[in-house]
Amino acid sequence: MEDYSSLLQWISGVLFAITGFVIKGLYSRLDLSDLRLNRLEVNMAKNTTENETLFHRLDGIEAKLDRLLEKDWK
Repeated sequence: MEDYSSLLQWISGVLFAITGFVIKGLYSRLDLSDLRLNRLEVNMAKNTTENETLFHRLDGIEAKLDRLLEKDWK
């Protein structure tokens, strides 16, 4: 009888350790996914700001070209 209880304790300890390892792995994956998502959000915000700046510069260039073309046509 004692052999069965020690075997049962050993098996439950192994199962407990495996479950802990799996849960730890899942949390580390979630942390990595969260970091990647945050990095993507920051990159998207940077790209949006850069795009706005480029569009403002493009509008300025377009206005200058329009003025130059108007002078040439007169």
